[in-house]
Amino acid sequence: MVQVKLSSASPFTLNVAGLGLSKTSPEPVAFSSVFGALVRYSDKNLDFIFEESDREELMQLNPEKFNLLSRELGTEITTHEQLCSLLLPKKAKKPKAKKPATKPIVVERPTVSE
Repeated sequence: MVQVKLSSASPFTLNVAGLGLSKTSPEPVAFSSVFGALVRYSDKNLDFIFEESDREELMQLNPEKFNLLSRELGTEITTHEQLCSLLLPKKAKKPKAKKPATKPIVVERPTVSE
């Protein structure tokens, strides 16, 4: 579920969609819907936190709303994948396992004595 909190530029308290947000309680609170958060995304008083669990709801948004969301997000959105890559945290890449350094095998040849 999308989380919302007051930004550093916001007034002391703010009531958004029935959520009483206050500087005295800076913890983010759950927002009721992904679309409701997206249409308020450009509000400088609010910071929205999207999580991977929001992907399913983002992927189900009606593509007809992409024009509105493009204006709100300040970038052109034409696909669900673009929307998800913009809002969701980047997946952490797993570090590649390093192969242990192997010492070269030295084979000694027998010396020929005359």
